[in-house]
Amino acid sequence: MSTKPSLIQHFARVPVPPPYEHRGASVHSFSLSAPIQSLQYLCDTWFDQVSGGAVRYTVLLPKLFVLVANIAEVQPGDPAHANLGVTSEIDVGLWILAMRTWPFSPVPRWIPVRLLVDSADAVVVGREVFGFPKEMGRMNIPSTAPSAGPFDIQGFVTPAAYQRMAWKDVINIRAVGPAGPVEPSWSSVEEATQAVVDELLAQMDFGWISELIPAAAMRAGFRPGLFPFAFLKQFMAIDAPSQACYQSIVEAQSRLLAFRRGGFTRERFEVLITSHHTHPFHQFLGITPGWQPVGRAIWSDFDFMVEAGSVLHEA
Repeated sequence: MSTKPSLIQHFARVPVPPPYEHRGASVHSFSLSAPIQSLQYLCDTWFDQVSGGAVRYTVLLPKLFVLVANIAEVQPGDPAHANLGVTSEIDVGLWILAMRTWPFSPVPRWIPVRLLVDSADAVVVGREVFGFPKEMGRMNIPSTAPSAGPFDIQGFVTPAAYQRMAWKDVINIRAVGPAGPVEPSWSSVEEATQAVVDELLAQMDFGWISELIPAAAMRAGFRPGLFPFAFLKQFMAIDAPSQACYQSIVEAQSRLLAFRRGGFTRERFEVLITSHHTHPFHQFLGITPGWQPVGRAIWSDFDFMVEAGSVLHEA
């Protein structure tokens, strides 16, 4: 039996509870090289340090994934709340692929580093309910997949210390060179899952035998339509701004509802991530400044449901 107090439905709007149904998600995924030590440091700080070692994640790839999702419809998945309406959402995020090594689970987790969305409602719901590190962004991205782009995303940033905040480019993605031949598309999620796992494993550099363990976990742990997330959810203490009044490590499951098609793009791309005083991507992620080649993108068109989450650690 839960000992948590009841949520007060006061006039100031409370976020609609999960699950959330997402229909018509056109997604492009780009993988950018990043030092695995920098990515692991973030995971250790967010999870191992916060939980005192009770929850640990191991980064599987020296890659930062840029996921660009244009979602046609988002609606509450519970019929009791479905009458509250439908919205759309553009979601652009930087993600890490990791495995939960304690308590052990062989299924990889997607860990969001920073997300920009075009909807204030998405910012509030994502942060309050799950702990998604969402913020507002301005997007110029295609509405369908596959696409040659360009993909241009601005954030509301402080360019340098003490300067006035302004909308500035933070992520730019463009096609380079002539397009290759038409790639065969995937018509089932099983086919897509196998192709994506093969592509990810092909990018791994097995310098040490210990790296075979996460590789085996990826091969065994991926299941069609299974896309778990892991988050650090926290709220600042009003009387001590450097402390948290609430802090938890949570996971949430996304369930595939329909897979229409997917594949690799004909085009190859390059990505530019621009750091600012409030968005120090290069400092924290160790990525190289300037345009970086990322090869072909993975694209997909599907519907999915984001389910309620579970709490692994709470303080």
